[in-house]
Amino acid sequence: KPTFVYIEGWINIHTELCHLSVIDISRRRKAEELLKKSESYLEEAQRIAHVGSWTWYFKNSSLKLSKEIYRMFGLAPGNFDGKISSLRKLVHPEDVELLTTRIRSAGKEESSASPEYRILHQDGTIHYMHIESRIETDESGNPIRRIGTIQDITERKLAEQEKRALEQLHQLAKYTEKARENERESISREIHDDLGQALTAVKIDLGIIKKAVSNESVTAKIDKVSLLVSDTIKTVQRITSQLRPHIIDDLGLEAAIDWYTKEFAQRTRIEVILDMDAGPIISADASLIVFRIMQESLTNIARHSQANEVHIQLNKSDQVFCFRIADNGIGISDKEIHAKKSFGIIGMKERAASLGGALEIFPGENGGTVILLKFPEEQQNT
Repeated sequence: KPTFVYIEGWINIHTELCHLSVIDISRRRKAEELLKKSESYLEEAQRIAHVGSWTWYFKNSSLKLSKEIYRMFGLAPGNFDGKISSLRKLVHPEDVELLTTRIRSAGKEESSASPEYRILHQDGTIHYMHIESRIETDESGNPIRRIGTIQDITERKLAEQEKRALEQLHQLAKYTEKARENERESISREIHDDLGQALTAVKIDLGIIKKAVSNESVTAKIDKVSLLVSDTIKTVQRITSQLRPHIIDDLGLEAAIDWYTKEFAQRTRIEVILDMDAGPIISADASLIVFRIMQESLTNIARHSQANEVHIQLNKSDQVFCFRIADNGIGISDKEIHAKKSFGIIGMKERAASLGGALEIFPGENGGTVILLKFPEEQQNT
């Protein structure tokens, strides 16, 4: 093994005497190498964790930063002079006052909270920093420096902002759906009360007029108009039921689906097969949203799929409700699913989001299209 030595001495040029001292410094060199390796490991660990270390010396108000902090701040070591005043220039303008307040109370231990600051890089991007620190004192208890760490939490903050944005969109979707249903209920009530009652009065009056005439041709025309009024009354009843299916409030989602699909099958000649678990408890608001998704799905199937059979399933597994609609038609392309003008699909997905769930559309195993809605049990009562 190599041995490292330190040699010093002197030579007398007159007597030609020489004195040398040889010191074995192998252990010191080894300790220095271990220290360098340890510092290298620490630097790499800080780089991986996006955590830098710093020391603030109160005597001359100077900062010593680790290499990772330079990287996090977007600085080259030569571009920062270690002065607090220079650090202020890197801080977001809205956070400068917070930093200034902290600097003024630097020597107080109660100021050892863990604030967050925003740093502005030269390219204009904002980065979020979380600080942890503590004060070190001399033997007399006087504060001499503050040491701490800075962690780049930009990814976490952006994720939190995205989560808040999604929550706001979720609340907006719920509000929009509620407003939409209130408007439909209002329209349904007006149609039923005004138009429905007016048509009923017309039918009654036609019956009275029929009794007052004896002309067979006039009577035949009255019967024809009465039949037309009766058909119109049925149409009004169907429209009001679709606008606000009160059967959901009275008998529940299963009965509403059964009623609607029978009417749909008669109107379109498309067979509908139901497979629903008995008695899943779903709130009226959530049931109405599921019903609307079914309405839109069946409307699209009737218009575009060329199907002659539809399977509808409703079940619950592991606290999650699954509502599945599958047809045997020509199917739907991926382009059609993600088209910006597919407002029906967009609306269904918004309704699913209002339940805290998700809606998927994909090809069936044997052709056709599958629409799958999943939403958690705990969300459907909110």
